[in-house]
Amino acid sequence: MAKLADKQELFSHPDDVYVGECVIYTGYINKRGYGQKHISRKPHYAHRIAYCEANGISLDSIKDLVVRHKCDNPSCVNPDHLIIGTVADNNRDRSRRGRNSYPDRSGEKNGMAKLKECDVICIRREYVRGSVGNGLRSLAKRYGVSTTMIADIVNHRNWSNVSEV
Repeated sequence: MAKLADKQELFSHPDDVYVGECVIYTGYINKRGYGQKHISRKPHYAHRIAYCEANGISLDSIKDLVVRHKCDNPSCVNPDHLIIGTVADNNRDRSRRGRNSYPDRSGEKNGMAKLKECDVICIRREYVRGSVGNGLRSLAKRYGVSTTMIADIVNHRNWSNVSEV
């Protein structure tokens, strides 16, 4: 564990830092690229077994955790390339490394969006509560969206990623 702390000081993403070459599992590799081994007729991922053996712990002790690959190679069983974590940690790794199944489609990136970020900023600046000219109804009509959408934009429930600079 001391090695990881040292790496955290040197690199911005310590989970991506690994030393040495990958050690590829030579047994059965499943269709997703992970090595698998049967223990007492039950399949286990080879990298989980390797992590447990290297750290002197049992598979049962990590049953609610995931063993992540720093090297991003699912068939690697090199203990220096493996780190324990939660599903959320694993999802952050996937996102940071650009392997999301669902890319970000928020805001303007959504093909169904009727507004642009500049419209959202203008709506927030122009809105005056109770105003006839710059109230919910008039802004909704001007921008071609519902009054609920305008209210959600003004109250930062929608387009919350857009900040007024």
